[in-house]
Amino acid sequence: MSAGTYFQFPLSLLAFNRADLRASLHVAVSWSITELAGSDPAEMGDAPAKDPAWGNGWRKSDRSDARIVAAAHLLNVSLGSRFGFQQGMATAQETLRGFEKRFGPDRQVRLAGDILWECINGKVAERDIRVLAGVFAGLGVRPYRRITIDEIIHGASACKSRAVFEQWPERLSALTRDQVRYTLDGLENRRLFVRFTYRQRQTFYASAGMGRENLLAYVTQAKLAKAAATARRSGDAKDSSALVAKVTTTASPPHNSGENPHNSGECPHNSGEIPHAPMTLPNSAPT
Repeated sequence: MSAGTYFQFPLSLLAFNRADLRASLHVAVSWSITELAGSDPAEMGDAPAKDPAWGNGWRKSDRSDARIVAAAHLLNVSLGSRFGFQQGMATAQETLRGFEKRFGPDRQVRLAGDILWECINGKVAERDIRVLAGVFAGLGVRPYRRITIDEIIHGASACKSRAVFEQWPERLSALTRDQVRYTLDGLENRRLFVRFTYRQRQTFYASAGMGRENLLAYVTQAKLAKAAATARRSGDAKDSSALVAKVTTTASPPHNSGENPHNSGECPHNSGEIPHAPMTLPNSAPT
């Protein structure tokens, strides 16, 4: 296995063979080879003419076979039987279709080849690869992300979410929180990822290639941006309250003094005079 190679596959394939994680990882390797074989041929190159795979049933005249052999060579994987490979892939594809029909598209996980082969060869504990899968399934394609212990437990059980974890009986058995924490410490010491815990509550993860200093810079930038946004919202709220008060004051009617011109005593009906009375009596009026 050459350094710098990575294998990407659906997270649920970790539970392909619940009784044997190493067998599941072999299927994950086959899946990665098949996916790579479907990429741009110019980037992948041609299969070597003397690749040992040609003696295991793979056919040079078959374009699909040639691409599989080329992809395996690029990932430094020695292909076994063509029939066994195809049978395993057919079963894996059928299993994934059933999973995604029930739970929707699965989450992809990308693992470094070194530790994957170490697990397959029994050099590291299976729990290591499960927890690492939980971290990188949570990270996805983002440069960094806050990931909780519960998310890692779900991912280490081959589940993309809490809903799958609670409803999928074929998942792997759950690890305890203490098991996950202990394993994370060991994986971090191996520099398989970097992490930073903010105020002992929020833990952010990134790939080892980013480095802890860059991760800290990302988190710092995000926290400052969030603080600035919070300050703007607080300022907007205060300014809005002041504006509402000003508008309300401006729109209010004039202050009423309490005087009513109809009650001032100046009404002609209360003066003792008959309103609009004629100034002279008519000629027929008696005298």
